[in-house]
Amino acid sequence: TQDEILRGRLDAIFGEIERHFESALEDARAEGSLPAIDTGAAAKAMFAYLEGLFMLAKAENNPEVIRQLGKAAAGLALGMEKVNKGGDAVSSG
Repeated sequence: TQDEILRGRLDAIFGEIERHFESALEDARAEGSLPAIDTGAAAKAMFAYLEGLFMLAKAENNPEVIRQLGKAAAGLALGMEKVNKGGDAVSSG
């Protein structure tokens, strides 16, 4: 958005959500459930995927979309290992 106040608020909200994802991914990585991945990039990818999923479910007026595709979000984190090896991961900054 071009509205800097709105963009700032959204950045803060989205950043907080992404930090929750990142924290959960770091915990999973620490316990050995995830390989060494860029948890910041994985968190951003998971959040973007879920936002798109919610929009699709709403557009189709079909919550089943969330049930069917929601579990695939975990696959994004696992797929980040391949991205990291290829050097294409987004930096977690």
